[in-house]
Amino acid sequence: KKFRILILLILLIIGMYVISACGNNIKYSFVTNCGTEIQSIKITKGNEYTLPIPERAGYDFDGWYLSKDFNGDPVERIIADKSTTFYARWIQLYEITLNLDGGSLSASTLYLREGANIYDFVKDYVPTKSEYVFGAWYFGETELSKDTLMTKAGINLTARYKVGYTIQQYLQTFSGDGYEKIEN
Repeated sequence: KKFRILILLILLIIGMYVISACGNNIKYSFVTNCGTEIQSIKITKGNEYTLPIPERAGYDFDGWYLSKDFNGDPVERIIADKSTTFYARWIQLYEITLNLDGGSLSASTLYLREGANIYDFVKDYVPTKSEYVFGAWYFGETELSKDTLMTKAGINLTARYKVGYTIQQYLQTFSGDGYEKIEN
């Protein structure tokens, strides 16, 4: 009889351990709203977790929200306390087409949010063209201004170049009958 009680106590302790261990797992689910799929995960209660970042072509990730209607502030990190579903919010991007006019650049199409400054975004995109130096991006016949903002219509920009040149200096020889190139 004592043996049965001992076995029952051991089974009870194991059962309580299993129940408490299962109760410490928090499930996070992700609704990516057409973004890359993210599988649900389980986190131990009390642990900090940094939420993953999904991708979606033509859109910029705007954060994870706790409600389908994106009320409140986006969530990046969370301390696991209860099972939660997170909803991805996206901002549509609009197309910037770069006409390189014979030059080369790693990208000829870029994407940007409506209302963002185009000049600041493209200033580091500098195409190269043999025997020329990049001058500026043009919108039609007008140089792209520093306050041009992105619209839903997108924009086509054309690279304009300056003729590249090299200055060489020569010194007349002491005898006056020729010149010597000065090396810099």
